[in-house]
Amino acid sequence: MNSKQYERLVIKGSHKVQAIDLKKINRPSTQSQLRKSGTDSAHHARVVASFDNVGQKVPITVQAEVDGSYTLVAGEHRFSAAQTLGWDTIDAVVLSFKTLLDKKLFQIEENEEDPKKNNCAATQEAALEDLINNLKYYGPSPTLE
Repeated sequence: MNSKQYERLVIKGSHKVQAIDLKKINRPSTQSQLRKSGTDSAHHARVVASFDNVGQKVPITVQAEVDGSYTLVAGEHRFSAAQTLGWDTIDAVVLSFKTLLDKKLFQIEENEEDPKKNNCAATQEAALEDLINNLKYYGPSPTLE
């Protein structure tokens, strides 16, 4: 994703990595996630081992909610690994999106096709099909604000 695409999708956010309390982060519903299968156990084990050996290299992405909590946007395996290791906080970037479509496109971009992440072409196709169905039902730009 280039910087112009990123700026178009994101309405506001610190764009700085912050340590966020794991207890304040909510997982989205399975239906709203790109991978409907949830966390892949083999990939989860690799992420836990990596976190245990070298720490977190890549922050997760969360969206701030009005009640002070956060919703996980990207980084399910990293979030789950931090919980498994008993961490209190995790590095995260806090973003807000202009529309639901923008949030979905960001999630698809973040979860590129990668077999070791359990992201096959069929998963990407299903995510795009789900996005198209949402567009048919809700229209081109339902806002999140």
